Amino acid sequence: MINFLVRSTDNNGTVAFNNFIQNVYQPMVTNFPSTGPQPTYRFVAVSQGAECGQGVLPSGAQMAGVGATIVWRFTVNDRPLPGNRGFFFTGSINALPSSAAQRICYFKLEYRIRLFNIINISVPIIDKSINSPVSILPYDSGAGGTESWNRQQDLAIGVGYFGLGKNYATIRVMFNGYIQYDEWCFVPTASALDATTFNSSTLNTTFVGAVTPRTLTRSEKFITQEPFTESTVAKFNRRHTFFTARNSQFMFNEMQGISNTLNCSSICTNNTLVELNGPATTGCSQNLLTYTSPITTNVNSYTWSVGNSLTIVSGQGTSTIMVRPEPNGVTSSRVSVNVATTCNGTNIINSFSKNVTIESGGINGTIQYTQNNSTQTVPLNTYNSIPALNITVSASLPGTNTLTWTPVGTPPSFYQATNGGQTFTIQSSVAGCFSFKVRGTGTCGLRERTITFCLSNSSFRLSPNPTSESFVVLADEEISLQSIKEIRVLDRNGIVLLNRILTQGYNGESFDVSNIRPDIYTVMINDGALWNVLQLIIQR
Repeated sequence: MINFLVRSTDNNGTVAFNNFIQNVYQPMVTNFPSTGPQPTYRFVAVSQGAECGQGVLPSGAQMAGVGATIVWRFTVNDRPLPGNRGFFFTGSINALPSSAAQRICYFKLEYRIRLFNIINISVPIIDKSINSPVSILPYDSGAGGTESWNRQQDLAIGVGYFGLGKNYATIRVMFNGYIQYDEWCFVPTASALDATTFNSSTLNTTFVGAVTPRTLTRSEKFITQEPFTESTVAKFNRRHTFFTARNSQFMFNEMQGISNTLNCSSICTNNTLVELNGPATTGCSQNLLTYTSPITTNVNSYTWSVGNSLTIVSGQGTSTIMVRPEPNGVTSSRVSVNVATTCNGTNIINSFSKNVTIESGGINGTIQYTQNNSTQTVPLNTYNSIPALNITVSASLPGTNTLTWTPVGTPPSFYQATNGGQTFTIQSSVAGCFSFKVRGTGTCGLRERTITFCLSNSSFRLSPNPTSESFVVLADEEISLQSIKEIRVLDRNGIVLLNRILTQGYNGESFDVSNIRPDIYTVMINDGALWNVLQLIIQR
């Protein structure tokens, strides 16, 4: 059986020999050498059958059976003519048993004479039965495929280089008998370790079981199946593909518990098979949450990040962080970490993440406004810069339909709250920043949030806004940028912090605000005719 593993074919259809199995593994498990690797674990190159969609072979199941009469002349049916004589052969091959000794191979050859279709005379010549070893080593059924013999007719090469893979009808005529064509031919499989891309969705499209193996035997964790469809029936492993020496030795090392440096490419399973260690929900308590990387050894660095409504309290740069859920914001978020490791001198970034349901989350929603005759929708943040004077806010809080909006400081010229407070509309006649306190009692008790809207109907806008490091000026038309003569950034007291005079218009250069403390600032843009006033939000 091991020969079927040794003799494999690449995607180009050329036959290649698996040197590791042929030169190292096969002699080890067949000859039990006194030196070199010792067989504490046997990998048997047989299939469970499920990979071909034909059902799992139970322990000891019959894989093939043959019964044929070899007569002195050919006939057109299974019965010899009166007076015929010849040899009759029967045999069967069984899958390995789960334990103890059991017959795995049987064949019998006898000489038969039939006189006038009445008298049968049988002379036994060979009657042989072979049992599996009593003390067979632990074994793993090989991840692979099988094909029924009858499906090989009319196929150019069938499913591989199996010696009896000939046209079934021809075999039947030659032996003038019957063949029980059950699951038999072993087919090596493609391997996730040899995939050319590590993208999980691509692997799942190309291979069956690439990131979620069908069964978690010790070898199948690293093996996939190459699917194909024939006559609308899903089958697997039509060709021998990519069963390489490297892949074989990787499995061997894993089975033996040997330190394995061949698993660099196994990162293709990391971000899909493994999640971060930590809670998937925050609850209403708002207690600190702990998240730990699945990889904690031989690591060069950890880089953590969290989504909205989560804040890293401690542990950045280590294998474990403490996270605090915020009392307001989105109801779902995410915790992620990039783990840098080195494998055989190659730097690898392993990415892990976990979706987190924030039950302690509070008021969140969206903002709608009209720009260039088109309706735009953006998320509701604590600070919001909107290129319009009229906006509609749709807000919600789990457990209640009632929210109360109260202006903070000087309100805009006109605003109103409707629909029980969930829909909040601002209509302003002037540009500026306006803050409101919104509150309500939901599933996790009282929630309160202060939200600021910076509104402007200028043809210019700032990006990004809010920002932490720098910003640029954008416009709907390039000619508007060329008309800019001067740009100023002022604080709340009217003090000019940045001033840039432009003699040839604005060409896209950025303004560095990394040294300016977080707050709301006024940006004045002179287009040669008038000053456009915008609001810049700096936050960190």
